[in-house]
Amino acid sequence: MKLYRQGDILLQEVSSLPVDLVAIPRADGKIVLAKGEATGHAHTISDAECVLFAQPAETGAGTSTHNLARTTWLTIRKAFAMLDHEEHDALIIPCGQYRVIRQREFDRNMIRMVAD
Repeated sequence: MKLYRQGDILLQEVSSLPVDLVAIPRADGKIVLAKGEATGHAHTISDAECVLFAQPAETGAGTSTHNLARTTWLTIRKAFAMLDHEEHDALIIPCGQYRVIRQREFDRNMIRMVAD
């Protein structure tokens, strides 16, 4: 199993994806893995050969495409894709399937997503 980290995003390579996933729409032509609430900076992939997925119940109206408290899955269908962010070096992610994990933190008796 391979792992790739960029800031508060962790990509965990998986051998297969769940069968009932649906594609999450792109924002301005980009896949948005996470968007900072404070800065607006985003972890994005622009490559057309990549798709971000979620469970059908987690993609309905009112569900943000960038505030990923839910589990999402990424497929890269070519040799590699670039994961970009304004405050981090670009990261080369090889062809494959990945579980997208957001880093969490403990704050005064609650667990929350890390905010950029």
